[in-house]
Amino acid sequence: MAKNIQIIPASGSVEFDNGDGSKIIYTITGSKVVVTNNRDEVITEYISGSTPQMNVGNDATFILPTQAGAPSDPATGRILFDSNINSIVLGDSATGKVTLQGPKGIQGPHGPIGETAPIGPRGPIGPIGTTGPQGPIGPRGPIGPAGADAPGGVSQVVDVAANDGVTHQFTYTSGVLTNYSTI
Repeated sequence: MAKNIQIIPASGSVEFDNGDGSKIIYTITGSKVVVTNNRDEVITEYISGSTPQMNVGNDATFILPTQAGAPSDPATGRILFDSNINSIVLGDSATGKVTLQGPKGIQGPHGPIGETAPIGPRGPIGPIGTTGPQGPIGPRGPIGPAGADAPGGVSQVVDVAANDGVTHQFTYTSGVLTNYSTI
């Protein structure tokens, strides 16, 4: 592509093919240059005269240059978007720069509380914990009343023959030796 194109007649047009089927068309008529696309939509219009103008067509999107942190003294008439302050900055010969950002507004009211979700299923019962230490043995209780006397016991006689020929006789009553004799 040529870097410079010079058109000698005072009117005419130049078409640039974008390679994707679309075209950019420059049409010159007297003191005006109109840039259109192949659908005949005006992109920009340059008008020379005592006050030169550039008009952006209604079918075009005008995208400002974006810069993080605008210079403190931009050139007069320069327009850019400062992404640090989210504002359009305009170069002004009297003040250096003018921004279009106003003061930050107050926070709006909170919205309503949403619906409560249903309660989920109950979880499983956990494992049984360890048994604690056993406490001390309590004090001994009082001794109960004495029981009734037993009826008279049964006597039992045991004869034991000794080697010397003497018989020894033992008499037990309720398991207690009550008499001893030899026979």
